[in-house]
Amino acid sequence: MRAVGAEVVKLRTLPAAVWTLLITLGAVALLAAAFAATPDASSSAVDITTQTVRFAQVGVLVMGIWPVAQEYAGRQRCTTLLAVPRRGTLVLAKVAVAAGASLIAAATSLAAGLVAGVAAGAELRIGTGEAQSLGGAVLYLVLIGLLGHGLALIARSLAPALVAGLMLVLLIPPLLQQVTEYARWLPSSAGELLFESSDRVLGPVGGGAVLLAWVVVVTAAGALQLIRRDA
Repeated sequence: MRAVGAEVVKLRTLPAAVWTLLITLGAVALLAAAFAATPDASSSAVDITTQTVRFAQVGVLVMGIWPVAQEYAGRQRCTTLLAVPRRGTLVLAKVAVAAGASLIAAATSLAAGLVAGVAAGAELRIGTGEAQSLGGAVLYLVLIGLLGHGLALIARSLAPALVAGLMLVLLIPPLLQQVTEYARWLPSSAGELLFESSDRVLGPVGGGAVLLAWVVVVTAAGALQLIRRDA
């Protein structure tokens, strides 16, 4: 618990993480309001909010990367290892806090999108389908945040982790979707099925499992590097 508490304090006092969260909230709210105001927009606030997930994922990805990148940018890494010498415990604490931070960012961003969409004239309908879409979108964003955290553990730097994350989530999937069906196995292509089920091969459960597998493999690789390498 002490390790988790220390990671929470470090994240809470990291200005870049706070600003990333605020900018993500503002961007999602503005986009939802803009989508709702277009003449051919869906009348459902939930549908409009899920349209903003592809933009919100950038902020959540950065939220996952920032804490690790900031720690390696200075000497804070050495201080952390002195305070928590058991690296396995340290990894678990980092992942737990990253998951919590991603959950907060995901839930608050989508809530801001719902409020903005309704304020712009969209209709708020929360049935079973809408609840599943929102829940899937939250889970997707949490996993994307954890993916960014795992990439940062591997790269130990902001720029490489951010470039790798953006390539995996934003750039490569839409390009490969034009030429091969195997693009469905990439993180974002699979994970988006959690809230937009349009793939008969994977479906929401299969898509979520593929994204989770990516997160587990990347995080395990980063954890192994943290445990075996010097500070």
